[in-house]
Amino acid sequence: MFSFAASLFLAGALLFTGAFAETLRYETLEEVLIMCQDRDVPVESCGRYLYRLNDNSCVSITLYGMTFPEAQDLCHEDDGRVVTLANENEFRKLLCIVATAIPRRLPYWVGAIRKGDDFVWLDGSGIIPPDAPWQHNQPDNFGGSENCVWMNSFNWGQLNDKPCDIRTPVVCQYWA
Repeated sequence: MFSFAASLFLAGALLFTGAFAETLRYETLEEVLIMCQDRDVPVESCGRYLYRLNDNSCVSITLYGMTFPEAQDLCHEDDGRVVTLANENEFRKLLCIVATAIPRRLPYWVGAIRKGDDFVWLDGSGIIPPDAPWQHNQPDNFGGSENCVWMNSFNWGQLNDKPCDIRTPVVCQYWA
């Protein structure tokens, strides 16, 4: 019998099978845009300054830097949340949205925080599994205070753990 934590890990790990982390390693904007075109990942509008992430939600990108708690407050103001990503398709879709909307590498908060040795999605969907697209040697909890997660810090599409008080842009998610 598995513990609850082990069950969450196994459920999350099923979302990220194979060499997923290796497939989301892009060094240039051109590589990302080619992936978006080759894999037919369209960037679709679903309202002013909103982009379709999946059938049920849209995202907006806020460019000014804010801490993770400030980012949560901003997203909650309009009944949203800091974006969470359920599978490889949503990782790719968000990467294409950001690369198209803001054609430069820009780190931004995603909706996950540290719980013990794991990172959990704030929507309650489980943990970010080890084979998710973490930057090389991440997460590392450098300095013992890296309790939040951002994307695109060194390579396009890669996750990295960071202190929650760093100011960076955010992607908010809203239900369509």
